Amino acid sequence: MKKEIRIKNRKGKTIYAVMEWKGKNPGPLVVLCHGLFGFVEKPVMRGTAGELVMAGYTVVRFNATNGASESRNSFIDFTVGGYIQDTKQIISHVLRILGKKEYSIIGFSIGAMPAYIIASSDKRMKCMVLQGPTYDLKYEQEREKMFSILKRRGWVNMYSYGLKKNIKVGILLYHEGIRYKVDQYLKKVICPTLVIYGSNEYSGTQKKFIELYRQLRCKKKRIILPNMPHTLISKKHINLFARETIKWLDKNI
Repeated sequence: MKKEIRIKNRKGKTIYAVMEWKGKNPGPLVVLCHGLFGFVEKPVMRGTAGELVMAGYTVVRFNATNGASESRNSFIDFTVGGYIQDTKQIISHVLRILGKKEYSIIGFSIGAMPAYIIASSDKRMKCMVLQGPTYDLKYEQEREKMFSILKRRGWVNMYSYGLKKNIKVGILLYHEGIRYKVDQYLKKVICPTLVIYGSNEYSGTQKKFIELYRQLRCKKKRIILPNMPHTLISKKHINLFARETIKWLDKNI
């Protein structure tokens, strides 16, 4: 079964989502939060959702507003705070229409930030999976070769491997995003959490994943998948990630 959802966010922008499940009765709810240039039809979102649905879960994937899904070439107004609010609104809306009281969440890259920030205070969250999770946005932005141009000009074109084109990213994402003191959120997470990433990540970024993992005080597990890049594009990598995710969800929900 498949259902399209469109709701207005706090600024009147439309949040588009797709909800899928197998059979007559929806299974446990899992919400997917895409990465920086993600959208509902990106292979990792569509592929992960498909595997979860086959495993008996009800899955919601949505487009964060001011993101790649809207213009496909501009990210000037995208912020972590806006993403968090969109995620909260989708969660509440879907729980209400399904008549459910709990959910789990999967956050990809920067989509991990709304996941663990919400998890720090929402007891309805049953389980969490973080793939290549953003921990130190300041580090991730400043290690980019074009960061000096971003600071000087206020925007820069960054290449999206998923969209296969340049996306215009503004300095707002950096200035707004680094205000979040993520450790204070991670330490408050109580739901079982899987941190998963590939061995092909930058060595400095892998150190940040380890630090994120160290800050978690909940039941947790860390998996490093061999030869896997940050952005999951191939069907092989997506399926491998989905299998490990399903094992974790099945065990902890």
